[in-house]
Amino acid sequence: MTIKSNLSYSLAIYAFSCILCFKVNAQEPEFSGFSRLVTGATLGDDAQYAGHHDDFTFKADSLIGLQLDIDIAKNLSATAQLLGTLDKQKHSGLEWLYLNYTPTSATSIKLGQLRTSFFTFSDVLDVGYAYHWIKPPEEVYASFFFSHFDGINIQHNVVNKSFTTKIEAFYGQFDDEVSFNNVTFEPKVEKFTGLALTTELNAISVRMAYSSGDVSIHDEGLTPLVAGLQQVNQGLAANALLLDGKMEYYQIGLSYDSLDYFIKSEWINLKHDFYLLSEGESFYISGGYQYDDFTFHLTFADRDDEYNNPLPALSLPAVPDFMPLIQGYNAVGTNLTEGDQNSWTLGLRWDFSPGFAFKSEAKKIDYSAKAQADTRLVTFALEWVFQ
Repeated sequence: MTIKSNLSYSLAIYAFSCILCFKVNAQEPEFSGFSRLVTGATLGDDAQYAGHHDDFTFKADSLIGLQLDIDIAKNLSATAQLLGTLDKQKHSGLEWLYLNYTPTSATSIKLGQLRTSFFTFSDVLDVGYAYHWIKPPEEVYASFFFSHFDGINIQHNVVNKSFTTKIEAFYGQFDDEVSFNNVTFEPKVEKFTGLALTTELNAISVRMAYSSGDVSIHDEGLTPLVAGLQQVNQGLAANALLLDGKMEYYQIGLSYDSLDYFIKSEWINLKHDFYLLSEGESFYISGGYQYDDFTFHLTFADRDDEYNNPLPALSLPAVPDFMPLIQGYNAVGTNLTEGDQNSWTLGLRWDFSPGFAFKSEAKKIDYSAKAQADTRLVTFALEWVFQ
């Protein structure tokens, strides 16, 4: 993934300078990595889902990641992570690049290009070995549109005899390409701010998070229409076609994990004032049973989208001169479709060797929109981590 902000360039130079300045105290670099080989196919002619189609392919979700960690000084380290993927809708390249300062054993301060912290599994989203699914439920995890940001992240851990709590706060910005539903665009996110609290009490874990940002997305396809509406004094309608405003995420995650079985769930809610993007709620609940090296699991996930802000009506007479403008504007509203869907996933994980796992899943996806046919998907994955 390309780095566009001056902050990331400056950080890279600063990190390299620190390594040179403190090379006497620096330890040997530590290399680690992860990889996943994933193949899958939909059942049915011409059916598609999350990059998979009716022929088995390794392109959609297979990847490899390499991470470098180096101790620069007593309480200062640097981390870089590279990702490589065959999927054209996902960018290969630098994913993490940050300095980590730990003034105490309970507090860490990271500065640079960091992973966003929208969800429970955000930090390990690319490391399939870290969770039981081949991929976390799309109904929830496909809702966010950028995986990293440039800024600062502060974490503090509170530990006592009864429970542990991690407090995480972050601030930054994002300016890079994003691909979603085979469409590539460049959102610009400023004042990206968030707070996450994770509390663990024996086998129970609770996570609550909030994040917000000022989002601006430029759609070149709508530029002529917006200009035309402005020329005929339809400013309210023109502004409704602009994706420029505040977006908010709310998240709650709950889990219970014993030696034999587990129950995990996650809920998110997206809020904003955009006319051309839907708001909505998503959740999943997943249960599993662990027997020896095998994990059997079942997951239900659901996404409910809705457009809470209908496009403003035009105050133009239906005369020939205005008809192209009126038809173009009405077509935008007609093409807004809600993405309601739910799915059932039945899966098996086999940890056949330390650091290696084989997974298989059968997934049933049902859509509320009549224009989209219900889909069935089977996937297989080989996951491993190394260091």
